[in-house]
Amino acid sequence: MARGQGLERRLRFARALFAGRGQLEAAREAGYKDGPNLKTIASRMAKHADVLEELERLRGPERAAAVAERDEVLGKLTEQLRGGWAEYLTFTEVDDGAGGKRLVWTGIDLARLRADGKAHLIEGLEVTDKGTVKFKVASSQGASDRLSKLLGWNAPEKHEVDHKGRPVEGMSEAELEAELRKFKRAE
Repeated sequence: MARGQGLERRLRFARALFAGRGQLEAAREAGYKDGPNLKTIASRMAKHADVLEELERLRGPERAAAVAERDEVLGKLTEQLRGGWAEYLTFTEVDDGAGGKRLVWTGIDLARLRADGKAHLIEGLEVTDKGTVKFKVASSQGASDRLSKLLGWNAPEKHEVDHKGRPVEGMSEAELEAELRKFKRAE
């Protein structure tokens, strides 16, 4: 098959995927031979650079703008970790009943929070039976946990050890060969 024909078939496959077809249906629609290997072919074509490029082109710039980039996610989580929501709390000064004044928390300035692009710092709100509003602010600990996972900071460390729990890295060639002989005899 000529290169141009293969490319055209991959582009038809991409257009069918974009239209909402499943991989198998898209492969059939694009002209791939129906048979026992079609599932494998369809899966491979879905990862092909030509198909991915055509899908990206079809999705257009609005798709790219709709999906958060890695740095954006890391930035938002970092803001949550640092807890920048306190500056949006609103207070009113009231009489304390003893001739003095005290500050009473009255809410969160949501309009300013949104205008500053910080709405992600509020994870939710609830209106109670009494008509009061409860705000749930982003958890610094939760943001720290998500950042750690995204950046791989809490991935388990791998250490090679022999059957006695000693690190393999510190063993001499002779020790390694002796351990291998023990395993071969056990077989």
